[in-house]
Amino acid sequence: SQGNPLFRVRLEAKSEISWQSGDIVEIQCANGAQRIDDFMLRHATETIAFTKNTLLYKNLVSLPPRAENESFEAWTERFERLDYREYSVASIPEQGFIEMVIRQSIEQGELGLGSGWMTEHSNLGEQILVRIRSNPTFHLVQENKAAIFIGNGSGIAGLLAHLHTRQQLAYTENWLIFGERQQQYDRLYPELIEDWEKSGFLTDLDLVYSRDGHQNKYVKDCLMQKAEQFKTWVDHGASIYVCGSLKTMGVDVDHTLNTILGEDKVIELLQQKRYLRDVY
Repeated sequence: SQGNPLFRVRLEAKSEISWQSGDIVEIQCANGAQRIDDFMLRHATETIAFTKNTLLYKNLVSLPPRAENESFEAWTERFERLDYREYSVASIPEQGFIEMVIRQSIEQGELGLGSGWMTEHSNLGEQILVRIRSNPTFHLVQENKAAIFIGNGSGIAGLLAHLHTRQQLAYTENWLIFGERQQQYDRLYPELIEDWEKSGFLTDLDLVYSRDGHQNKYVKDCLMQKAEQFKTWVDHGASIYVCGSLKTMGVDVDHTLNTILGEDKVIELLQQKRYLRDVY
């Protein structure tokens, strides 16, 4: 792929956990083994009886100044705890696992704190600390009316969870419009989406690839090309769900909806909670 790698990550809960499609999973970031080893090597004379687990969730990059005569243990106790990172949940509780789609963030040759931990440094079978955050601004409308799902990249996660829920509820009329870079390398969940299309669960499907040289390079281009169909669906009560990048796709889709439907209609959809977004 021309983009940073995407990973499909699945967690199994040790105890019963509940959420609904549209909610967010918050992952407690942790240090990889190499970062902990490097820290302990720098302080080898003081870490002889020190366990690596003590440093697992500590910020080992931005360290507080060490006071004169402060013990190593007292100093490390003042280390800040690493942050949580948020990801859209791609699964529903009935599936028995929490699934995420995580794109590696790489800056100055370093993996991002959350994506690095989840895709590179943590090991199979390792305990991952998580918490679920309710996200009512992106919850599914519980009505058997049409729904349009729009997204790109790792935003497929939030859309999949809604589609899984609608399939469970036997809600028909589902339209997925999704963008990535190249069809050869960036087809996400191809078997699942193909099965949904063949079964008729996906009434309409538009996959847009920006680097393949097609006329419709982006999701916004597809929306403009199918503007009349889009308006018809909305006029018949369809809700719109948008999940993915804010600065590119999210902003472009918002502008395009205003062009197709008019600003007043978009405001009305927002007030009716029929236009919902999970963009980041």
